Amino acid sequence: MKRNLSLIFIFTIFLTCTPKNSDNIKNEIPENLRVNYGKIDDKNLKLKFGDLIEISMSNKIFKGIVLDIKKQDSNYWFGICFLNGNKLFGRKIPHGFNGDCIELYDLSYVKDESLKNFKVSKNMKLNYEIISAGSDSPIIDLKNIERDYNLGIENRRKIQTPCAEKLLELNPVNECYINLKKIEK
Repeated sequence: MKRNLSLIFIFTIFLTCTPKNSDNIKNEIPENLRVNYGKIDDKNLKLKFGDLIEISMSNKIFKGIVLDIKKQDSNYWFGICFLNGNKLFGRKIPHGFNGDCIELYDLSYVKDESLKNFKVSKNMKLNYEIISAGSDSPIIDLKNIERDYNLGIENRRKIQTPCAEKLLELNPVNECYINLKKIEK
């Protein structure tokens, strides 16, 4: 009986200590999900944080925005979040036990030397305090760009599982679109 009361007490603390305000949630994004803005100097790189780019291949143009840059050994990897119109590929995952979710962005990391047939449309000023990586996919061969884009579109055709139900589902649908304006400064 004491054990059951202890479990109820601990569960109650989790529920009451979980922030219910979405403004608090953005400040509690774990460090391992945050992007490297401010940690990597992009001055002399092919792409910069916030670059809106177009990649041409297979007679198609894939649009995305650089939300992250990683350095591994002597290589740079550009974290590109694809766009469908003005909607970014994202996902909502549970945060706490009260049914709130945090919004994260799905990134395809393109190796610097693999990046060809692209142009920068413009550089956008973004609010990097609320930008975090939800999933990442490494791209060494540019053919994988089309794969990631098509898979992203396909996953976002599914009906997203409501946040309050995600903890109870075995295979929740987290993928969604997030309006680009949400992260603009």
